[in-house]
Amino acid sequence: MEKEGCVFCEIVSKKKESYNFYEDGEITGFMDLYPVENGHALIMPNEHFENIFDIELKVYLKIHGLARIVSMAMRQSLGAEGINIGQNNGECANQRVNHYHLHVIPRWESNNINWGRIEMSREDIQKNSEILRKSIDGFLDRGFKILE
Repeated sequence: MEKEGCVFCEIVSKKKESYNFYEDGEITGFMDLYPVENGHALIMPNEHFENIFDIELKVYLKIHGLARIVSMAMRQSLGAEGINIGQNNGECANQRVNHYHLHVIPRWESNNINWGRIEMSREDIQKNSEILRKSIDGFLDRGFKILE
């Protein structure tokens, strides 16, 4: 169910621009347009859940199942040496969009950890989305499961 005024609900309903690397009937994976690192991705439920306190367990587990595959895809296709996975709940915890979402952020030894946003062109963000989509499809084709 879409919540009026929610930017992530607008992404699900295709009213807002996004670079999706994964979509099914329950969850969507897309590139953060204001990344903290090259390749910063988000995974969210298609249904509007505000935070961890009201998301359905099945959907929560499916999001985290995809996060595992996205992490492997980032290591394989982007050469990530590490991964940060984060999720914020409530304004005081820095939740900026009140629609449950999980951050999956690739990291490299040569970069200092930066939690500020970096500037990237939409073309580079789209390219990352296509790279991840192909890599994720490869994992799924080899039998990796998001959730059974």
